[in-house]
Amino acid sequence: MNSLLLLKTQELKKTPVRTHVLDLFLSKPHALSQPDVELAFAKQFDRITVYRTLRTFEEKGLIHKVIDLQGTARFALCSQECHKADDHTHHDEHTHFHCIKCEQVYCGSELPNLTITMPEGFEMHDFQVQVTGVCKFCKTPKLS
Repeated sequence: MNSLLLLKTQELKKTPVRTHVLDLFLSKPHALSQPDVELAFAKQFDRITVYRTLRTFEEKGLIHKVIDLQGTARFALCSQECHKADDHTHHDEHTHFHCIKCEQVYCGSELPNLTITMPEGFEMHDFQVQVTGVCKFCKTPKLS
């Protein structure tokens, strides 16, 4: 998938900041913090423009927020598993993997998702499942 198709699918206007930010997310296998995105485009776009872009993408279901082990909000590109075709709703309640070496956060599309059943009278709005360990990039020996 490319950024222009994602923008069209969500009926968002194509702007340079939106295209660039989506291209950045598409190029990374892990979640990005707002400062990560700001740093990548520091010479092109101001902080407020980046903030508004991330907020719009989150509202439209292009990205979702993940809180890492340090309490920092990171954003991950939504995948097909976030969108439920049967009821046309958006769900971000899936497993995330936190690497203890590189401190990156990955969506766990290949990890099992849990089903939570709430007791009678309780209404769940959100839940997060976090797995910690060493990612495949840190585990693979580096060639010198």
